[in-house]
Amino acid sequence: MLSLMILYVAMGLLQAGLAVPLIQRRIKPNPWYGFRVPKTLHNERIWYAANFRAGVLFFLAGMGFAASAILLAPIAWLLGLGRDGYVLLCTLIMVGSLLWATVESFRYLSKL
Repeated sequence: MLSLMILYVAMGLLQAGLAVPLIQRRIKPNPWYGFRVPKTLHNERIWYAANFRAGVLFFLAGMGFAASAILLAPIAWLLGLGRDGYVLLCTLIMVGSLLWATVESFRYLSKL
């Protein structure tokens, strides 16, 4: 289970790390990286505002996922869930956190 925990923590940290340039407003409008929808690609002010907010949300989601992967390992062991239970819990948290960050990013974009 340790190898799975390391993998999940690395995935969460990678997600958080990819969000940092967006938070720092270092990414110019482009078709490859960032919160790329027609509204953000056509207005630079909206691009930076939306990508900042999305970056913060995805950073929080990534760090939350990494932390939950660490916390769930002993909980899954104590409850006797095994590897499959741990994988299921981590996957649900990962998908849920990504969905939360995406929905909140679009909600914010709709207000710009």
